[in-house]
Formats: sequence, C-alpha cells, structure tokens
Amino acid sequence: MKNSMFLNTCGIAVLALCMTLNVACSESKQSSAGNPSPMAGSQMDGTTDGNGGNGVNGKMYESYIVNPLDLPAYKNILAQKFEALTNLEKDPQKAEITKKWLNLLFESKTWFLAPVSLKSLSKKTLGVEFIEGSTEQLALQTENEVWIDAKAFAQMSEIEQATLITHEFLMTSYLFNMKSEKEKCLKYQTIAEFQASLCNTLDSTEKKVELATKDYNRIRKATSLVMNMSANPTANDLKGFNNIFDDDSSDYQLSKDKEQEIPAEKIIAFLKKAKWAKSLNGTCRGIKTNTHAKCSFDVNFLENNTVQIVVTNEDTKEVLRNFQARVSKTVANVMEKHNGQNKILAIYGVATQSYLVEEGATQDSLDLIVNAEGTEVIGANIRRKIIASTSHQDGCFMISEAKMSAKTLIEDDIRIAISEEILTMKDKVTFQTSDFKTCVNADGSSYSAMQ
Repeated sequence: MKNSMFLNTCGIAVLALCMTLNVACSESKQSSAGNPSPMAGSQMDGTTDGNGGNGVNGKMYESYIVNPLDLPAYKNILAQKFEALTNLEKDPQKAEITKKWLNLLFESKTWFLAPVSLKSLSKKTLGVEFIEGSTEQLALQTENEVWIDAKAFAQMSEIEQATLITHEFLMTSYLFNMKSEKEKCLKYQTIAEFQASLCNTLDSTEKKVELATKDYNRIRKATSLVMNMSANPTANDLKGFNNIFDDDSSDYQLSKDKEQEIPAEKIIAFLKKAKWAKSLNGTCRGIKTNTHAKCSFDVNFLENNTVQIVVTNEDTKEVLRNFQARVSKTVANVMEKHNGQNKILAIYGVATQSYLVEEGATQDSLDLIVNAEGTEVIGANIRRKIIASTSHQDGCFMISEAKMSAKTLIEDDIRIAISEEILTMKDKVTFQTSDFKTCVNADGSSYSAMQ
C-alpha cells in the first residue's frame, strides 16, 4: 500500500473530555462567498465597504492573531509528536518536505486567540445529542480562519490546549482534502519544487463541503490517536489514521494480514486468464474525476515478460491507453471490509512503462485487483505519472516524478472492472511526488532506484 508523502494530510480526533466540551470546528456548510461570523451576537462584515474596522475589548481583531506553532502547548507537546511522524520518512529530503507540508497546513489559515463567545453548533450535527445540558464551544473554523475562545483556552491545561490545537489542525487538513486537485497540486508545488504548469491540467472542481456527524466523529477519534501516540510511532500508526478518514466504513481497508509476494509468472497467468475470459471488459472510471465509459481491456504477450496493454472506449473506439511494460514480481496488499469479510488482493505496479527521460514525458503503469483466492482478476488500475523535472549528475539522471490526474478520462488514472463494488472502491493512492535515480550501465542498459 502506497502512502502519500505528506501522511495523506487528512488524517487524525478529540479525547472523550473534548467531546463533552464540544471542541467542534467548522460550520456544517461552508460558504464560498465569504466567512461566516463565529461570534455570537456580533458580525464581522464591517470591512465590506473598505472602511470599517471591528474588534473586542478595545483591540482590533487583527491584534489577536497568533501563530499556532509558537504557542507553548505546540512547542512543549505537539512539536515532538509531529517531528516523530516526520522522521518515519527515512529519506532526509522527503522528511524535510513532509515537515514543510505540515507547517504549511498549520499556517494555511489565520488563527485568532481572542476573548470572544463562539456560536455553538448543534449537538445533533456533532453527534453528541445524548449529552444533557449545553456544551461549551471552545473553537470554531471558517473557510480561512480558526477562532479560539481565549478565556476558555487560558483555563485549560497545556495537554488540553494541545488537544484543541491538534483537533483544529486535523479539521483544517480534513477540509483541505476536499479542495480541487488543481488547488492541492499548486499548494504542494510551493514546497516540492516541480513545475507549477503540471497542475494546469488537473480538475479544478472543488467538492461541496457539508460536514456531518460522521466527519466530527472521525476528527475526534483521530485527535485521540495523535494525543495517545507513543514517542516512537510506527507505520502502523499512520495506517490507523488513514483508516479513520476513509470515506465509507463499508469500503475496503488495509488488512492486518501479511503482504503476499506475487512472482512475475503468476501475474502473467492472471493477465492471460483475464484476456481469455474477457473479465476486464467492463466500465472504465476516472479514479480522480469519476468519469465513466464502456471499455475493453486487451493484453498482448511479448518477449521477456513484456506485455502490451490496450484500453479502448467501446462507444467512441478511442484508444485510452496503449503502452508496453515489463512484468516483474511485486507485493500484494490484502484488503478487507471492516467486518473482516470479502477480502481481495491489491497488487500495485505489476507492469510499468519504461521512462522517457525528459520533462513532461508520461509513464503508465498497471495495478491489478484480484479475488481473495488469488484465482481471478476482478479489476485493474492504469495509472499515469508525469516527469516533473530532470537533472544529470555523476552519469545518472535524477528524475522528479509527479503523479497527476486531469479533467478527461484519457488523462486521468483509470479503473476498469465489471463489478460496481470494485469499480467504485475508494482509491488508496493519492497525489505524490517521488525522486528516482536512473543510471546507465557500461553495456548501455539502465536501472532506476527510488531516492
């Protein structure tokens, strides 16, 4: 299972005490026209004419702006937790990018620590309607701002302050994940150093943000995981965060079962049976854009375990993908529903097209989805990556690779399957960049290694 370099950025929820205190963040629906006022009995629209100014206790609201990374609760408690998460990335350069990404998300909104009373969200929306009496609204987010009740914050212990900061950060991450692919790409480009023009082809449609009870439940649970995380977190901790934020509890999740090594010969056998049984002649879906088309999947078998993959739109006869790739042994992840039933195998990167070492060049690769018994191919992903930049050093090319999706099916990552369940299964691989070193041997052959 591949993870995003920035820890999926959507990940982590509040302790039971915080649930009672109603540490909720965002209005259940965000307005794209402007920020709703978080203060009860006051309005923040005084600057709409260009001349107004608003404040409280004789100070402008701007005077209460803080950097959450400078707060003692962050420095004394959270900094080491996020540092530990960052250090799970063994490559120093990628660890530094991960750190920048976390800081970028913290600073993507303006934080206010102000002596204000905040409007309460309904207990039904928050999923705490069973609590008697009123709840205390400690913080609230708008589209671009985070507001914290300074009086309540001062009365909290430092550990509870850290819990509140974590909750707000995770809500920011959760909402950011709903932004358009193009906006996420442009934001990530500011720290990952690839060409911003590569983001121009991405879908600019932003998801409609309507938070429900399950969203607040996820935030609370994930915050609890962060606050109870050990000083030395493992990759399994990250898997736990990712599972909390999956869109549908009935969807397939990463199983605790061991990964299975799949030899190249078995993958070839899978592909031959899929070709013979036409088990992958079904519906194509754009994984990122949700575009649909009736498609056929064909594979031709060449020398040295090389295959030619052809995916065609049956209605228009347009060839959506046509590439040659060499099949090699790989590892299959076991996926299962939350109830432990209906296990499948997700086999990533079974055949990957050779690189053309120039900026803007594309590379296609094939993933397979196989039944639990390992006898039938029930789905496939055809992924497209773009080389963002190249450099030459010590006889080797350094290749920065950006995995992208775009508005049309032919540019998007594609899933093809007959079963609606597999066709719409949530995708686990998100936007990421990777660096590869491609070197040329004395005999003219080449090899690649991830940095």
